[in-house]
Amino acid sequence: AEAPVPMRAPVRIAAIGRFVETKGFQHLLEALALVRGRGLDARAVIAGDGPWMSRLRGLAESLNLGDAVSFPGFLPHDKVPALLLQSDMLAMPSIRRPNGDSDGLPTVLIEALLHRVPVLATALAGIPDLVENGVTGLLTPEGDTEAIARAIERYAADREAAVAMAERGRTKARVMFAPGRYGDAFF
Repeated sequence: AEAPVPMRAPVRIAAIGRFVETKGFQHLLEALALVRGRGLDARAVIAGDGPWMSRLRGLAESLNLGDAVSFPGFLPHDKVPALLLQSDMLAMPSIRRPNGDSDGLPTVLIEALLHRVPVLATALAGIPDLVENGVTGLLTPEGDTEAIARAIERYAADREAAVAMAERGRTKARVMFAPGRYGDAFF
């Protein structure tokens, strides 16, 4: 199914993952507060669970995000498409652990693009193989709240460009993750 990506107020941002420091959701919340402070009616649904749940909820509260952000909890895999289809963009603002470890290529990024949802992410691990900045999505430096805010605003201001990036991203994801891509010898 193809996401309609209306990009009309309120602009809907989805984020999905385990609530740990390295997912960077704290930077997404700060960016949401920035764009709202600059007049963009944006809202976020941050789905997941984990040790950072109370910290993220507390941060949302201290940033006065109130009903601009919701935490529906853990989302079973079969419920992910429904959230993506209601969203204007997917944010995956991951950061590296102090030891340098980071996510590989989060499956949810692939899934968002396959539904033609514009993505914004950080240039970590395998992500730039799929998300090419300005071509198949937007990449921001890790932990750069202002850059995340500008990426949200860039998508919101130009739906046509956002959808074009998502379409190119979908094509790239289909090629990279096509069934049989790695030969059928293993199956």
